[in-house]
Amino acid sequence: MKTRLAVAAGALLASTAANAQLAGDLLKGQTGLQAGTQAPEGLVVTGFVYDYHSTELSGPNGTSLDTTGHLNVLAAPGVNLWFVTPLKFFGGNYAAVLSLWGSSPTTEYPKLQANQSAYGFGDMYFKPVEFGWHTTYVDVITGFAMWIPTGRYTLGANDNTGQGQWGYEFSLGATLWGDAGHHFHLSAQAYYDVYTPKKNATVGVGPGKTSLQTGNIFTVEGGLGYQALGGGLNVGIPYTFQWKVTEDTLPSGIGSILPGIQAAKAWSASLGVETTLFWSETDGVTFRFLQTVAGANTSLGSSYFLFYNHIFYFNKNKT
Repeated sequence: MKTRLAVAAGALLASTAANAQLAGDLLKGQTGLQAGTQAPEGLVVTGFVYDYHSTELSGPNGTSLDTTGHLNVLAAPGVNLWFVTPLKFFGGNYAAVLSLWGSSPTTEYPKLQANQSAYGFGDMYFKPVEFGWHTTYVDVITGFAMWIPTGRYTLGANDNTGQGQWGYEFSLGATLWGDAGHHFHLSAQAYYDVYTPKKNATVGVGPGKTSLQTGNIFTVEGGLGYQALGGGLNVGIPYTFQWKVTEDTLPSGIGSILPGIQAAKAWSASLGVETTLFWSETDGVTFRFLQTVAGANTSLGSSYFLFYNHIFYFNKNKT
């Protein structure tokens, strides 16, 4: 029952303040084990809590910067709806995803000393197009999604709960199964996110007027795992690699609003542990932990995820 354990991979959450430049919306670690596998036909309802904590910043050469303080970003409570239909496209199931959450303030770049205590509605995630294929030894998933700036945003504010930008995301992933019994598995899903200029973030006048815009970001997430108990238990090692492919657009004079910001690319790598347990055909929980182990122009921190999953099946053939 490999697709049942894939449901936690579909919970897509709030953005973290993870870049020394402008932050994207895609969360590092949002998918883990079986990242390339679509859920079974039905409606997967996932409640979630997410927390990211960092006390360390990495500079351009990858070494820690001399700084103090901490950064903490919380997304809770959240709900993710993953609707996998019986409709087929070249043999793959059509699906759609919607994710909503409440959020503590996000930042556009790490500000470890910032005191932030506000709370509000975060940016919304909507994936109108997804297709998934299942075979004995490989699953494939692909789709197109949007990040919608429904969270509160003001340039330079400490109480932002969103990033103030539309994001357009293209994704492709696969899960490889080491045996016909679907025990050992290795997965990867690649995301490419493109962002519009931030709202109300234009600096300058006349021909020199420029809008603040986050660079394009490429992310690969997945994991190496083992499942047992007929598909009811899944354990393994999740990972994330993220690169900022293009530099941010930073208008002249933005440094007086966002002190210390720079037009340089960021990258990071994270590893962790993950466990999923389904005690019935319809209900289960997932815990995922990731630690940033390397990077440049980024915060180095710990990410904690807790998901509660319930599946409303369309039919009795739950494969």
